Amino acid sequence: GAVAAGTVVGTVAVAEASGSWEGADVAATAVADGDGWVLTGEKHFVFDGVRADEIVVAARVGDATADDGIALFVVPQSAVVAAPMDDIDASRQYATVVLDGARVGSDRVLGEPGACGPALRRAMDEAAAALSAEMVGTCQAIFDIVHTYVGEREQFGVKIGSFQAIKHKLANMFVALESARATTYFAALTIAEDDDRRRLAVATAKASVSDCQRLIAQEGIQCLGGIGYTWEHDMHMYVKRVKATAAMFGSGSLHRARVAEMMGLGVAAAVRT
Repeated sequence: GAVAAGTVVGTVAVAEASGSWEGADVAATAVADGDGWVLTGEKHFVFDGVRADEIVVAARVGDATADDGIALFVVPQSAVVAAPMDDIDASRQYATVVLDGARVGSDRVLGEPGACGPALRRAMDEAAAALSAEMVGTCQAIFDIVHTYVGEREQFGVKIGSFQAIKHKLANMFVALESARATTYFAALTIAEDDDRRRLAVATAKASVSDCQRLIAQEGIQCLGGIGYTWEHDMHMYVKRVKATAAMFGSGSLHRARVAEMMGLGVAAAVRT
């Protein structure tokens, strides 16, 4: 409730050195100790990890592997050591969070310890869908900047937007953007309706929007020419944001492999961010 009201900053810590957001790859451990738990491990790519008041940490209990044995704990900032990570996107802060024997009480356990794999998967799906929607908006901003620019910039006495090569670039950007938008909207609907196709829809959306950002970021800078390569232009704010976001909650390659696996193509989702 306090997080929703904005009086407390909350975040989630799942990924570790491998960059994987899969519960199966969680190596941080939690050991029962009296009426509490002791957590050990290191988390990476934690949103607002330095400024968050409370951090939901995914850790493994017992000897179970894969998604089994996952537990979730609400850990206060005072119990961890958080350090900001260097990142190309200065508008968003990520952190490395070290759990060196962090102790929490039993009242800070979410769900049943060791049985939180499905809940974590759903949370990651919702997070990936939300970031996909943000990436669509960021790509739209890049497209709008380019579209306006080519309609104003002149070379050889004519608008550069009249050149066939530029028209082709914008057409390809628009198709990629609309594809990403459609798949992201569908993913959001499957979450809202608790549709059984949720995991497939989310993976498809993240893969589609990752392809979209790669094309739009590259073509966007190229269409602007020299000014597009200068950091003082707004283009770089959007490009850096969308590039950093593309790796969060699973890269496009990882989600594409997941789609193939769910379609029965026998492709193991071994790709990491």
